[in-house]
Amino acid sequence: MEGSDHLVDAAGQSDLIDVVGFVQDWVTDELGTGWPELVDGTGGFTAVLAPAVVDGELVWQGRGGDAIRVGDLVLPNAVS
Repeated sequence: MEGSDHLVDAAGQSDLIDVVGFVQDWVTDELGTGWPELVDGTGGFTAVLAPAVVDGELVWQGRGGDAIRVGDLVLPNAVS
């Protein structure tokens, strides 16, 4: 996230990971399922993404190393 580099310490850990993790836990509890999920082209489940820091950027990252910048995640259905 632009302008958030001061929140990443020398070890590459970020306070933002904790904040995004709390949001993830809340949404997961509300939906009753893992969130956000990574799916393939056919809509098949691939992984539940977890917050991480990659190259100084806060991202959602899957087990296979797939990373999507936080804020760039496309939600197929808005939760109201």
